[in-house]
Amino acid sequence: MSRNYPPGYCPDHCSGGQPSRQMAVHDEVLKRFPEEARAEAQAHGGARRCTYCGLVYLHPIKQLGGRLGFWNSGVRGEGWSK
Repeated sequence: MSRNYPPGYCPDHCSGGQPSRQMAVHDEVLKRFPEEARAEAQAHGGARRCTYCGLVYLHPIKQLGGRLGFWNSGVRGEGWSK
């Protein structure tokens, strides 16, 4: 069952995903992502990243889906992971 958090929180519902930890993914970081994730973010108009868990997601958030992967997560390690 999905938990509901107020708008602005990490869509992965991580324990530290407050709105202040949700950052826009800028071109300098975006170019380090796999081509598929980069193309989807660009086609959608942008992406955000939770600096706590590393989740990269489409922004504005899509109703269904929108999770692209994880980037530089303290839990998952450095680099990209799905």
